[in-house]
Amino acid sequence: MVQHVPENSCPEMREELKLALDFVRRRHVGAIATIGPDGCPHVVPKGFAVLNDQRLAYVDLYGSTTLRNIIRNPHVAAVFWDDKAVDGWLFKGIATVHHQDEVYKQVIDRYVRAHHPEGWTPPPECRVVTIRITRVKRVKPR
Repeated sequence: MVQHVPENSCPEMREELKLALDFVRRRHVGAIATIGPDGCPHVVPKGFAVLNDQRLAYVDLYGSTTLRNIIRNPHVAAVFWDDKAVDGWLFKGIATVHHQDEVYKQVIDRYVRAHHPEGWTPPPECRVVTIRITRVKRVKPR
């Protein structure tokens, strides 16, 4: 069932979102879909983090095609899948690109702690992308 996830959602919707976000916390890697300038979809894997109960985030290290597509059109979808459980979640939302702001610093700090505990300096073209979740749907065969 497709669900809109407003901030003042009912308890059932909040519980569904909590399940979906917990899934992302366990799986981390998902596929993000954007639309290219030619109207064709562009789908690639990214390593995601849950920023809060309304936003996902990932680090874009090198100014990728995905980033350029988001700058043109911020509407995105991301799917996370567990092939053993044959279960997953689809998120739709609006992406925002961050650079040198508080969100950027927060996500980069988490990224460094998780992946480069010895320290690391992001390349100049590095950006953080957040996705404000507008819809979530369980993707599981019946």
